[in-house]
Amino acid sequence: MNNNESVQTSGYRSKKSILLLIDVIAITLSFVLALAIRFKFLVAALGSYLVVTTYIPFFFVALIAYVLLMTVMTEMRIDRLSKREIMETTIIQQIVLTAVYIAIFFMLHKADAVSRICVGLFFIFSVIFCGIGRTLYHGYCHRKNEEIKSIEMSAKGDVNDRTSDKVRHVYIVGSKSIGQYGGYESFVMNLLQHHKDNKNIKYHVACKANGQGCMNIDSLLGAKRINENEFTYCNAQCFLINIPEKLGAAQAIYYDLRALRLCCEHIERNHIEEPIVYILASRVGPFERKFVKRIHNYGGQVWQNPDGACEIMGSTGEKPVKSRLHGDSVFYPNSNTEYHIKNICSGILKRFCYMPMLLRQSGRAFFCWAFSKPLLYDPGIA
Repeated sequence: MNNNESVQTSGYRSKKSILLLIDVIAITLSFVLALAIRFKFLVAALGSYLVVTTYIPFFFVALIAYVLLMTVMTEMRIDRLSKREIMETTIIQQIVLTAVYIAIFFMLHKADAVSRICVGLFFIFSVIFCGIGRTLYHGYCHRKNEEIKSIEMSAKGDVNDRTSDKVRHVYIVGSKSIGQYGGYESFVMNLLQHHKDNKNIKYHVACKANGQGCMNIDSLLGAKRINENEFTYCNAQCFLINIPEKLGAAQAIYYDLRALRLCCEHIERNHIEEPIVYILASRVGPFERKFVKRIHNYGGQVWQNPDGACEIMGSTGEKPVKSRLHGDSVFYPNSNTEYHIKNICSGILKRFCYMPMLLRQSGRAFFCWAFSKPLLYDPGIA
């Protein structure tokens, strides 16, 4: 992580760039004040040959060395130090700076030009001014942390009040089975396992009853059959859909349309408010539009996770890609799909977000990632 980066999950983090700026201003002010006192505020003396050719150039050399040293050092977290620790650290660092400044005089054979009064005043002022600046920044960091904690506590209270008794229904369409075929299926299995004890979420998962990649209930540890067309797994309701195998390659489209219809019927029959329908692969194209409208009628959202076919379709023109995506949020799996969605579909989608492929293998990782996004955050799910 970059040293200047300040985003932390635990609150506000001090920035090294601001700390360096405080030090540079304080040290420069200390040097100018020390020179002014040494030469009794005489303008002519301050512009003398000695000052111009030794004191000022040597100071800038020492200051540059100090900045470089502070830059490569391990970051000093002002927000984690006490006021005493801040002053101790400041004194040590200013001793080093003053020593470097004096050493430059000796290295360049100008030792007889060193003014003990000027160096002493410079050290005292730099300790005072750097200490004051760092202490003020320390207080600022703590105030920011208190504000963040206050906002988080307030938000947490609102979330708990709003979601303590609310159950959010999530319908998953497009997975052939649970953990028995490919990437989508593994993702669904991990997702259900991660949320099996969550009382605020209820999953409904469509599975293939026959054909390639169909669901084998007996081989899924923990699955409980309810009847011929339904079973439960990790407290999720799972329903089987029979597919006419004579349809050939069109089986996937039939399966998704049938699953969407059953999801909509369940939502309407049970008056499910604000459901989420998560469509994996997004194969049905323009046929999903009517289902999206039915879901929206109940305040629901449609999430889509298109496969790599969007890349191929996007290379032939924008209409094929647009015809496939009608949801509220789209998670795209790679950079090529990202290009086509962002450049072709940005006008028709409410929100879209790149999802690294590895997240599809872990339900926990996916939701920790997805709901960290402000546009996608929903406290009833995470």
